[in-house]
Amino acid sequence: MVAELSLLGVGYLTRNEIIEVDPPESMGRFIADLVRQPSSRVRTATIALFLSHPDYAIFVPAAVTQLRSPHRLFLKCLYTAAVYLQQEHAQSFQEIQPDSFTWLPDLYSEDLGVLQKPTIAARLISLGQRQQELTGVFANWPGTYENVVHHFLRFSELVKIWNQ
Repeated sequence: MVAELSLLGVGYLTRNEIIEVDPPESMGRFIADLVRQPSSRVRTATIALFLSHPDYAIFVPAAVTQLRSPHRLFLKCLYTAAVYLQQEHAQSFQEIQPDSFTWLPDLYSEDLGVLQKPTIAARLISLGQRQQELTGVFANWPGTYENVVHHFLRFSELVKIWNQ
């Protein structure tokens, strides 16, 4: 999964070794499999996948139908976090993806019962609280979401420097 993520532009999880992989045959299936991974770092990289490829939003409903309840909720929360993080860091993503930037549609905020707050930071906190309630996993979700975007943006900056 990590090698496939790297192939799709989410390279901050990779090791130094190069592993040859083919692109996923079904993106909906790949997203569903990603959310089912035992490693939390790999699961939360789902956020980076959506930030790297906002066009993959069209595959999310198919992935949701392939998952059972706890994973389904997890995917909806991670996707919604990506929506908010993209809004929060819009300028950075527009610089990284000058020719392919598109906004992620907000598919699940209402379904999750996430309150629309006046700031994105408040929305992320509300989402994190809701994720705790729905999944029973009591983690610092807003910190987790921000950690993913931090690693992704930092790696993207390094790739840009390396490729100059």
